[in-house]
Amino acid sequence: MSRRKPIDAKIREASKEFNAEVFAETVKGAFADLPDYRCNQSRVLYPVWYLSLVVLYGFFCGCNTIEEIADYADLQEDWFSSLLGERVSAPSHGALWWFLVKNPRRGS
Repeated sequence: MSRRKPIDAKIREASKEFNAEVFAETVKGAFADLPDYRCNQSRVLYPVWYLSLVVLYGFFCGCNTIEEIADYADLQEDWFSSLLGERVSAPSHGALWWFLVKNPRRGS
């Protein structure tokens, strides 16, 4: 298994400056009704609003790649989990990639 590279210091610093509570409530409200193309899959761990929050949160804190966003989510894992009300691991690079590239089915 490969080792993860260290998290960039800029990303680590940005995690301390962002008003997470206000942003989380805004995204949760705005994305709560977003259609979920994964609804027919047997195992959906993260709601759409949650993955949207992780991506936006990482982006606004200086992450430029999906890998950096996944690293950032690892840094904030406890806080992100608290938003769901249960202990879950941070979304992986793969989970974020599929969320961002998967197109919803048309006409269903």
